[in-house]
Amino acid sequence: MAKTPKKTKTSETGAQYYQSDRNRKARLEVGGGRTEMDDLIRQAVREKMLSGEISPERAGEMDAGQFIDSIDDAYSSKRKK
Repeated sequence: MAKTPKKTKTSETGAQYYQSDRNRKARLEVGGGRTEMDDLIRQAVREKMLSGEISPERAGEMDAGQFIDSIDDAYSSKRKK
């Protein structure tokens, strides 16, 4: 049986975005800080930058965009409940 696709939404930065309830909760618990997921994404983006696959500017844009989208999703979901 095929898995049901996860529902995504268009994020603040225009990307199709999905964040699990667990990650939303972690985001809300740290307030404005970084979560474990943020650190993993940041590490992966940094590795791509250091290997020359993406520019430092693009790496910064990706890191900031993911952070903004995560905060927006967590807080907008909190308001809807």
